[in-house]
Amino acid sequence: MKSLYLVSIYYQKDRVTGANKRFDELGKRHLRSGRFYVTVVVAQGQKPDWCPESNVIYVRPYKSKLQRLATWLDLSFKLLCLKPGVVYSDFQPVPLLLTLRHAHYQLIHDLRNWTNFGRKGLGLFSSLFQQIQLKMAHFVVTVSEFSKADVISKCGISKDKVLVAYNGLSESYFDSGSLHNYYDYDVVYVATFEPRKNHILLIRALEHCPPDTKVVFIGRDLGSLGEIKKYIESSASACVRSIQIFDSIGEEDLLKLYRSTKTFVSPAFFEGFGMPLIEAAACRAQVLCSDIEVFKEIMGEAAIYFDPHNPQELSRHLNLVLSDKVPNKPFDPSRFHWDHICEKLEKQFEANGYV
Repeated sequence: MKSLYLVSIYYQKDRVTGANKRFDELGKRHLRSGRFYVTVVVAQGQKPDWCPESNVIYVRPYKSKLQRLATWLDLSFKLLCLKPGVVYSDFQPVPLLLTLRHAHYQLIHDLRNWTNFGRKGLGLFSSLFQQIQLKMAHFVVTVSEFSKADVISKCGISKDKVLVAYNGLSESYFDSGSLHNYYDYDVVYVATFEPRKNHILLIRALEHCPPDTKVVFIGRDLGSLGEIKKYIESSASACVRSIQIFDSIGEEDLLKLYRSTKTFVSPAFFEGFGMPLIEAAACRAQVLCSDIEVFKEIMGEAAIYFDPHNPQELSRHLNLVLSDKVPNKPFDPSRFHWDHICEKLEKQFEANGYV
């Protein structure tokens, strides 16, 4: 039986994020499919609940750039000691000599380092480094056709070497649950607090909504929360001043939140996918989102789109939805089933596993 090594040194078992959910949902399916002998490679202390201890390899965690270098060396050594197999990893830098021993599939969610919304790094060098890293892989796996086109055009990688595997929905999202004749919340936005998520535009739009509009923001701070709180406190709008903000909630509570909200809004400037959109839509919330290419790809006709630079346009759409003057757009979640996504990936591993 071929070996499949699932590597995510970024994985945090107790935090609900799209990347963590993807690792959990695909990992447990790979483990039970029987097509591969699965080994999970994570940082010390981050063993997924679904994975037996015997199937886990630990590497040292890191909190600084210097520690990350030590983690990279530790990971490189441990992968070189394993028998040849398929390595499916989201970690960079790519481990030393990886492609000489294993078939390497590198997961990349987006190329934000090529935009004004890149993570803190070395400017232009960050994008050039990423280009080199992706070219080192035998195959690049990304989460949308939008990101695939980005990788091809910006990194010069052949389209045959870039595979698309969407993010998906767990089983609980295919169960409609208890249907409400009322909503606990009017507007929900689940996103980290950073400039590309564009919270301020949503807040400006909410200033023109009814004062009793109930709004919840959920996400950890990546640099913008202070500015957002300052704007909220200075607003003359009762709706805005009553916005609730939470750092995070558990997966079960997140599902309940989606099922009890009328509208999910995402005014993001840039995304590689947008998992909260499909989760909210699967729970029958009306989705309003920016008219960026990737949102149109995953939502199709099931969303109301707006210019992410135009708060007045969003405000008009919001008030129409909140006053029930537009019908809810139906959403078909079937193409986002993790079982189908996992099976497609495994067939690609089997077809291209060894080079």
